[in-house]
Amino acid sequence: MQGWLRWINYINPVAYAFESLMTNEFSDRKFPCAPYSLIPSHDDISNRICSVVGSQVGLDFVLGDDYMASAFSYDKAHEWRNVGILFAFIVGLGAVYLVSAEFIAPKKSKGEVLVFRRGQAPAVLAHQNTVDIESVQGTAPNAKQPNSPVTAAIQRQTAIFQ
Repeated sequence: MQGWLRWINYINPVAYAFESLMTNEFSDRKFPCAPYSLIPSHDDISNRICSVVGSQVGLDFVLGDDYMASAFSYDKAHEWRNVGILFAFIVGLGAVYLVSAEFIAPKKSKGEVLVFRRGQAPAVLAHQNTVDIESVQGTAPNAKQPNSPVTAAIQRQTAIFQ
């Protein structure tokens, strides 16, 4: 990462989570070196070193804490600090969301509901019977006739609704 872009790491919650997970996984562990990665390869163990980042002279293994410190500059002491920072991100971004949802108005609808201006209904719907069945006293509501003009104007739906 370029030096002048380092500030992006401070506003990235994934970086804090990654450091926390790495310190949890690698601290207090010993990782043995493969025999082909020891330099020099002869049997004198006091002068050998593993070719992995963070290795120490004379050891045929790499400590997880040394590897994290050398490769990533991570420290075990930052583990719980990072968890606290993650919770602060959750609370802070949740508050930003709630405030923005309160003050930013949604877009107005653009006619998702079909409404006709007064007197401008289509000809098919204009010829239907305007008698309200519920307001007629003493008569039972008639069943819909299959050949009525209202039923003829509505297309029969054949698609399956799931």
